[in-house]
Amino acid sequence: MTERREPRVTWTAPRRWVWCVLAAALFAPAAARAQVTVTLRPLRDSVAVGDILRVNAEIVSTIGSPEAVSNLPATGFVQLGTMQSQSMEFSFGFGNQPQRLRLVRTFTLQAQTPGLQTLGPLQVQVGSQVFSSGTVQLRVSPGAGNQAVPSPGLPTPLTPGVPVPGVGSDTEQVPFSVCRMPDGSPVPEAGADGPVTCIVAQPDMFLQVEVTDVRVYLGEPLQLQIRAFVERDMVGFSLQQLFSQMIRKEPSLEGFLRTNLETGKLEVEPQRVQGRLYLWTTLRDKLLYPTRAGRLEIGPAEAVLNSMDFFNPTRVRRQTPAIPIEVLPLPATGRPADFSPNNVGAQLSVSLDVAPRSLQVGQSLQITLRLAGEGNLAGFQIPVPQLPGATVLKSDDKVEEPTADHLTGSRAISFLVTPSAPGTLDLSALAVTYFDFIEERYAMARPEPVQVAVAPAPPGTPLPAAATPEGPAAGQPTASMRPWNDLSRPSAPWHDHPLFWVLFLLPPASLAGLYVVGAAAGAVRRRRGVVRPADVYRRSTAVLRRVAKGRGTGDAVAQLGAVEAALLAYLEARMGEPLRGYATAELQRRLVVAGFSDTLVSRLVAQLETCAFGCFAPSASRQQGASEAARGALDVLRDLERAKASPAAEARP
Repeated sequence: MTERREPRVTWTAPRRWVWCVLAAALFAPAAARAQVTVTLRPLRDSVAVGDILRVNAEIVSTIGSPEAVSNLPATGFVQLGTMQSQSMEFSFGFGNQPQRLRLVRTFTLQAQTPGLQTLGPLQVQVGSQVFSSGTVQLRVSPGAGNQAVPSPGLPTPLTPGVPVPGVGSDTEQVPFSVCRMPDGSPVPEAGADGPVTCIVAQPDMFLQVEVTDVRVYLGEPLQLQIRAFVERDMVGFSLQQLFSQMIRKEPSLEGFLRTNLETGKLEVEPQRVQGRLYLWTTLRDKLLYPTRAGRLEIGPAEAVLNSMDFFNPTRVRRQTPAIPIEVLPLPATGRPADFSPNNVGAQLSVSLDVAPRSLQVGQSLQITLRLAGEGNLAGFQIPVPQLPGATVLKSDDKVEEPTADHLTGSRAISFLVTPSAPGTLDLSALAVTYFDFIEERYAMARPEPVQVAVAPAPPGTPLPAAATPEGPAAGQPTASMRPWNDLSRPSAPWHDHPLFWVLFLLPPASLAGLYVVGAAAGAVRRRRGVVRPADVYRRSTAVLRRVAKGRGTGDAVAQLGAVEAALLAYLEARMGEPLRGYATAELQRRLVVAGFSDTLVSRLVAQLETCAFGCFAPSASRQQGASEAARGALDVLRDLERAKASPAAEARP
């Protein structure tokens, strides 16, 4: 019998080229992700000669910071200036996610030549590579607009200048003389026209107010923006709370209708001004429509910033100047007889939707008149059209207000038309008469001509119910009227028993009594200034659980702010003192002295920083980041509740 041997398996080390292939496959995705994209985004689709246009050049890089950015080629435009902002975007999730650098350079242009003009391409150098954007074509229509600037290379109105002498106190009224035209020149006392920017660069915080035009026609829209610049050292953890409570006095807008363009989302960008690093955001963004001719005024706004230094608290107060607005009356020359003073707009387009295009007498069709353009379209007077041989009723009216990204609004008005005679229904009478404030003339916007064929009704077809006012036809049933006492039912005998009402009212009365006792006890504690950490712990836990499950109120930025506020509220109740004004190092020191472990304090600070920097994450990953931050904060909160710490009085050095 022969012995059976198993075959011997040997392992041979792979050759060098195998390792090279594996390394290339491992690092190829990371190299593919490393790229630079350059995108041009004009803030308006079309402009007139003399109008101001801002173009955002968005540069997103994953391989480093851009070393050089070329000027924007813009035929038919004059460049007035540029502004640049830069931010880091973080990706929440697992794995080696790259960090993206997002740089936005805003070019301020003024149109000079009518026609179809081309913007771009913009070139960006990163390292030894050069990346280019695409081109954007923009229609420039002839018109008065603003006066063209004779020479390029002027300073941008968004760049703060040197402080004006005599304006340095927190309580002094800022004069209108600090305002500048787009070319950097002072605003003339009379006859000013075009955009105006008012700004005084000051330490700690300053405000900027910008108005797109200081001389407009009655009903012509103008945009008002108020921005706040705060030094980075003055900002603590709660960015949302800092900027949302900054405006203490709203600007007076008497004589204006207004449309709010604020989105409710906090977008903060860094910018260096005179060697200092500031964080800026837009506090107010509105479209204003003057309602009377003459001299109107945008009143001063007031903002207050409280210092985050607990040992040396300071209060910074800043104001904006009052801006006069000259409102011109609508010209009487060429005014149509059917014109309404509310119909003031520009670049107005009108379209007509009709369904069906053919019908019979007695049937109905729906007509939708759609308007799109600049102006207060919601206030346009659109009367019900008079169509011979038909009855017209207004059935619906929907308005889409302008937004910060699209300053043109739209409106859709629906009519229900019922023909009463056969033939052809001509809808050419549906037109809108308005005053074009760009062309400075009266105009009429007409849709494409539409005709509807109306066929006779078949023989024996009864008229609609609305056409027979005499009442219902003979032989048709009518609704019976019965007195109330015939429909009532006698109550059951046990309803009259006293024990029924006792048992029926006892549960809600007991719950109400418990609620009143608890509310009274809470009121007594609040009056005495007693805050129980257990109550704050329950409220904070409930907030974190809602955010962790994706059920928090507001957007992702507001949910991150709620997570941060829940942690700080519990710490303040536990320590017995306010902690929101401390810097990171001071907060760590006080928590460690109070008895919390170094590991727990480090986890707490990491959660607070995640909430603060999560506001700058891409919008697609903010919601997931908020849920993850809430789950991590919930674990930290439970560990804080179990930890033993001394009160704040013992923690002070």
